[in-house]
Amino acid sequence: MSSQEWMEKGDRDLRLAKLALEDGIHDYALFHAQQAVEKYLKAYLVSKDKPFRKRPRHLLSTQLMQKALMNY
Repeated sequence: MSSQEWMEKGDRDLRLAKLALEDGIHDYALFHAQQAVEKYLKAYLVSKDKPFRKRPRHLLSTQLMQKALMNY
């Protein structure tokens, strides 16, 4: 999947998070916000030609965030 495709998926999740937040559905807002962040991080990795492996989501997100922050 291309970086642009990951960004588009992230944008959709972010839109859903905002809609859920506006409706006071906080658990779904948090879920979709987390999903958006994960997809934006994947887009970044793809744009830098950095491979990533499928792992349990909590491990993937934590490790991606650590790497992204270290390079910030």
